[in-house]
Amino acid sequence: GLGLAVGFGLNQLVTIGALAFHWPPSVSIGLLAVCSVASSIHAWRRQARISVPRDQLLVLAALVVLGVHLYAVGSRYDNMEDRIHVAISERLAHLPAPSLRNIYYSPGVVYTYPFPGTHYLVALIARAGSMPVIFTYAKLRAFWGIAALILLHGCVRVLVDHARAATATTLVAAALVANGAFAAVGTYWGQLAPFSHASDVAMNVLLPALLLVTLGALRTDDRREFWFSLLAATMLTLTLLIVHIREIAQYAVYLVAFLAVAIAARAPRRLVLRTLGVV
Repeated sequence: GLGLAVGFGLNQLVTIGALAFHWPPSVSIGLLAVCSVASSIHAWRRQARISVPRDQLLVLAALVVLGVHLYAVGSRYDNMEDRIHVAISERLAHLPAPSLRNIYYSPGVVYTYPFPGTHYLVALIARAGSMPVIFTYAKLRAFWGIAALILLHGCVRVLVDHARAATATTLVAAALVANGAFAAVGTYWGQLAPFSHASDVAMNVLLPALLLVTLGALRTDDRREFWFSLLAATMLTLTLLIVHIREIAQYAVYLVAFLAVAIAARAPRRLVLRTLGVV
């Protein structure tokens, strides 16, 4: 979950760089590859160990089943908005010098979202895999659905500090996705089975990622982990401001409401100050 959150933030920074300095998609893929290799080397040198409890294997099994189903169903692209998103991603995947004025399907028009991070992510995946963008846009729904449940699992784990509670919540959520209660509503809203539509990804993937790193910043007692989480939250705040600003309004309401309750309930001073700092 943390890897997803940080990755989305880095992707947005790369998107800004590509459109500001007009470098091709191959440069962005190279930069992200260098970041991945450097992170792997750092983890290997620290001899990091990862343990997988049995209850998380149940979560993994549910994610595999859900991912296969969402891959088969795919994301819609039979309406005007989705076609615009596909067209922008197609141009981002192939333009040798992308800029603010040449990524929209109409010449010389600056897109409403001038640094579209989710579109660029779709474009880079399609380019790296040598796949048609429209195919990537449709089938990427499997990734969004798995990411949404992983981030839900992470948020519950940090919030209540109980591994089995997080597992139970994730399994229940997966079951509600399977029976349709937490799945598609209308044309654009997939809930925990998000479509590739930019607003759906922002609501159900990017916002939970931001909540995860924010909860990490509020709960940790480690100074380095706090600053890491705060930096990640800053990157994701920037991402949501650019990709789909409405979700930042939700995030601000959550934070201010929590701050008000913390003050009224005379919560520990450290928690109040950290919440104020995040705000």
